Amino acid sequence: MKKILGLDLGTNSIGWAIVENNEITDFGSRIFSHKNIIKKEKNVRKFKKLIKENFQFLSLLFITITMFILSIILIEFWQLFLNLGIGGTISILTLQNKKSK
Repeated sequence: MKKILGLDLGTNSIGWAIVENNEITDFGSRIFSHKNIIKKEKNVRKFKKLIKENFQFLSLLFITITMFILSIILIEFWQLFLNLGIGGTISILTLQNKKSK
């Protein structure tokens, strides 16, 4: 008893069928409306714009968190990484303060 799943991937739809012993036993399709696609594209554009506008902030945040984590992991250099993390925190606060003005 051999089962085969057949898929038809289109630009706006997905179709499928299950073939068992050379007979189609089940099938179906899903059609995506144009509105859903446009809505997803708008959300992607908004997300990219948000990342682009806040790239400096996000980069500083990532580096600062990394420095704090390294101060815990590399205990022999904890003062260095802690100072770098504090410097990053001050930079983030300064950057956010300039944005709010």
